[in-house]
Amino acid sequence: MRVIAFVFSSSLLFLPSLVDAAVIPTQLVPVACNDPSTCGTCEFVSLINNIIDFVLWFATLAATAMIMYGGFRLLTSGGDSSAKTTARNIITNVIIGYAIVLSAFLIINTLLAALASGGSNSSLLHWNTIECLYPKTPTETAIPDFVDADVSTNLGYSLGVIGGASSDQYFANSTVVCSQTFLEQYFGSAAAQAACIASRESSCGATLFSGSDRDANGQAFSIGAFQINLTVHHVIGCTQFGAASNDLPCSQAYSGSNYSARIINTTLYNACVDALLDPRCSAVNAVRIKNEAGGWRPWSTHTACGV
Repeated sequence: MRVIAFVFSSSLLFLPSLVDAAVIPTQLVPVACNDPSTCGTCEFVSLINNIIDFVLWFATLAATAMIMYGGFRLLTSGGDSSAKTTARNIITNVIIGYAIVLSAFLIINTLLAALASGGSNSSLLHWNTIECLYPKTPTETAIPDFVDADVSTNLGYSLGVIGGASSDQYFANSTVVCSQTFLEQYFGSAAAQAACIASRESSCGATLFSGSDRDANGQAFSIGAFQINLTVHHVIGCTQFGAASNDLPCSQAYSGSNYSARIINTTLYNACVDALLDPRCSAVNAVRIKNEAGGWRPWSTHTACGV
């Protein structure tokens, strides 16, 4: 009897924690389904996930309440053996039922994880935390106006010929992103090379989302003026330009890398994209990646640029 009393009193103490431990769904129907034209397969899966969350939350709440009820019946049964048996059966059946619910969730999750990873433990499918992705529209970023100096000015180094064209051409026919004044402050004497890379990678910032570098779900993974590959790189040093963090581990937003990658953390992905849409952040990280690699090899266009 003392053991039962302890369990009953403990359930009262831990009731708030047990309920909070379950995911309390705030909305069953995805917001996107407010407009039928934007409600698709992903939203349907999201609806199923929301229902599962609700069932788990409700099961946790109901099980806790029923165990408390059974404990109360047991404590107040006195010497009535029939009442004690009924109370014990209530508690036992609730525990068994709740265990079945949790076991079903665990079995399904484990099977889907194993199938998704091909039997490997290297990656797991977080199907119960699926997030729907929606196209991002590039927004204009306010950056200082840079006016090119006369490209014939003596810069103290030889511009030479890059990618079959004079490096002057990349400066003279460029937008702000490929301007000599903008790039020199980041790349120094390699500004002309950077202008060629940015020109071939993103048309000097005209195409901020890669049309060819797409992950398994069709989302661009090379972003910004220098087309930084989010599946393998961090975005560092951009809080001064409005980034969410000074070190965004963008590769952790994915399961896998390059064309086989799948986004598993939309919030992190969006933070990385937003940071790299600013050409200054893109330039800062291009310099870092170039220095770490000892050259322009991380960009496939380095051959065409002759660097």
